[in-house]
Amino acid sequence: MGGSDAADIVTNLTVTQTDDLPARPIWGELERWRAANGVARLTGLSITKGNRRLEGSGQVSIDARHRPEGQLDLSAANLGGALGQLTAGGGGLLGALFGGRPPEGAAVPGLKPLPPLRIQDGRLLVGPLPIPGVRIPSLY
Repeated sequence: MGGSDAADIVTNLTVTQTDDLPARPIWGELERWRAANGVARLTGLSITKGNRRLEGSGQVSIDARHRPEGQLDLSAANLGGALGQLTAGGGGLLGALFGGRPPEGAAVPGLKPLPPLRIQDGRLLVGPLPIPGVRIPSLY
């Protein structure tokens, strides 16, 4: 989220199809979890860094090719400046989409919903659009 200031991160995560965390190799446990249709449900995410905020929820599982898949539904405020840095200037459309940049000293405005962030078939998509050049590899 840019900048060198500290971030405050709060999460609430529920993982299904698990009983314990045995001392076995992680890859075997991930395969057992995938085969049992395990899901990691993020029921609450809140990240605050300076005047930037990101909140959301979603779920992730593992597909048949051992890649993460799922969707995050996010809302943001004031991420435009950070995105402008990432997009090598301007970032006008992305800045507007992700909450813009408020005038110096302005109060943090309300969160704006973002397009869903999806991981599907080894790709990362924002809404229906794949992010070029981003491929999600198999975990194991």
